[in-house]
Amino acid sequence: MTTQTENRLANASSPYLKQHAFNPVDWYPWGGEAIKKAREEKKPMLLSIGYATCHWCHVMAGESFADPVTADLMNRYFVSIKVDREERPDLDAIYMQAVVAMTGQGGWPLNVFLDPETLNPFFGGTYFPKSPKHMMGSWKQVLERIAALWGHAEKREELLRQGEKLRDYLTKWADPCVSDADPAAIDPDLLIAQNREILNRMHDDENGGFGRAPKFPTPPLLTHMLRISRLGGTDASLGKKALFTLTQIANGGIFDHLEGGFHRYAVDSSWQVPHFEKMLYDNAQLASLYLDACEVRDSRLFRTAAQMTLDYMIRSLKLPEGGFAAAEDADSGEGHEKTEGAFYVWTYEEIQAVLPEPHRSLWNDAFGVKKDGNVAASFGAEFKDRNIFSRKKTDDALAAAFSFSEDQVRSLLSEAAEMLTRVRAKRIRPDRDDKVILSWNGLAIQALVKGSDVLDHRYLDPAVAAAHFVKTHMMDDGTGELYRSWCAGRAEIPAVAEDYAELILGLLDLYAATASTDWLDWVTELVARCLDQFVDAEKGIFYHTPEGHDGYLIVRMSDMRDSVMPSPAGRFALGLYRAGQILGRNQWLDISRRILRTGMARYQNEPVAIPALLDAVHLIGLT
Repeated sequence: MTTQTENRLANASSPYLKQHAFNPVDWYPWGGEAIKKAREEKKPMLLSIGYATCHWCHVMAGESFADPVTADLMNRYFVSIKVDREERPDLDAIYMQAVVAMTGQGGWPLNVFLDPETLNPFFGGTYFPKSPKHMMGSWKQVLERIAALWGHAEKREELLRQGEKLRDYLTKWADPCVSDADPAAIDPDLLIAQNREILNRMHDDENGGFGRAPKFPTPPLLTHMLRISRLGGTDASLGKKALFTLTQIANGGIFDHLEGGFHRYAVDSSWQVPHFEKMLYDNAQLASLYLDACEVRDSRLFRTAAQMTLDYMIRSLKLPEGGFAAAEDADSGEGHEKTEGAFYVWTYEEIQAVLPEPHRSLWNDAFGVKKDGNVAASFGAEFKDRNIFSRKKTDDALAAAFSFSEDQVRSLLSEAAEMLTRVRAKRIRPDRDDKVILSWNGLAIQALVKGSDVLDHRYLDPAVAAAHFVKTHMMDDGTGELYRSWCAGRAEIPAVAEDYAELILGLLDLYAATASTDWLDWVTELVARCLDQFVDAEKGIFYHTPEGHDGYLIVRMSDMRDSVMPSPAGRFALGLYRAGQILGRNQWLDISRRILRTGMARYQNEPVAIPALLDAVHLIGLT
């Protein structure tokens, strides 16, 4: 029997890094030791970034990083570094943007080759297969090609020049210059009007969402659409489109109709077939968004989606200590036989065995269940003859078809869901990443407080518990410094701007809900730290990291655009303004306005990239 040897990642707290602790690859964590080795041995560095619940990260790990032959190539020609993107969003953002610039697309796993002297990226991509396919070279071919180029003096110089060009690009991207326009002269109403036109054009009026597959829920954009619709004007269609998209998502297979919670994205255009991992940041944002939607339309569907999502977060992601875990995996099963979606999909025969009549016929009609499965073969062999629950008929349509009342339909479907859930609970559940991410917990606190106001006061206690967890486990008692993540009793990585911004908003919500000044006192301390470490008050710039945060970062980011998370700049400006109003700090109000005006000036030609910032502009009354 072969005994596996641990590598350096065995001592990491990150579940993702620990997943690679027994690889034959000589992995290093990011830091001085790896960089020193690469410089001394004059080897290029391979930076591989992923996260614990990433399906394609698992695939590449099994195909390549666990393979001794591939590992030998990596160990011989490169110094290989593993990074958990959720612990280091700053690193991930920089090198992801480099790969997007090189290839036109991004994703995880992210694999980037760096010059050890400058840490400039010169080649990269995402998933590379074990064998060549679909016009894509294999991972071993990539390794051999990069090693050959690096070993040839002239070719190496070409790689280094490519790295210099990418660094110049990243410098401009990370901290763009403000246009010649006076920030105070930028008309936010004009930017919002431009967004009306852009979002109306981008929206998929047939299926909801934006563009083609894969489709992501994009909470910042949908939140912005709802807010724009409340401003009135001649175009009322944008709010209707946002509500239509939310209806499609809540009915789709991207939503777990048994236990609640949203999967990360859909691989088809109609939200039927999800990529099955469940992320805290998605679910917290979507719960808040559906609660906002309830204020626009009193919808049973929206209230149910919000309530089931909050309940899922509490039941499946809440840790005994009070914080919320990062995510649940897409894959599940025995040992190395894990497959994507195995926990969630059903054969027709499995449903037949669980549900009696009339529950069975009603459920199958409601959720589009078919004998040979309802997933097209193009989505993978693992879904052959399987059904993904996606709501196809409304309560009133089912009532008419089955000669029931709508209340009877809802009662029978609820009973059927309970029976299916009990059976599904006997399956092997996807692994959970128990890492607590500060900003995501800030979003969770906000969603739970909003839920306590709109749905049920019982959601307030878990919000309070999460905030106490952060203060107890993710803050340095002596300095007040926050930590980005916590896992298995360890918190070591300093927090970044988004962590402070989302926690501040969560604490302000707790203050509004409880009237306890303890939350407000903590906000005051956090704002002071942010102003000292992240803000250039004169220029209105909000940086993602403190100066000197990591001496090996090649750029310091002040990008104000949204991603799957709302912009830290927009969120901090909103929190700063709210705190300034409560405490009567006029200087905070002025700095908040300056940050927002700088953002509008920077991105006046792409306002659709800054929905969170424009929402803050609207909420504080700059419009």
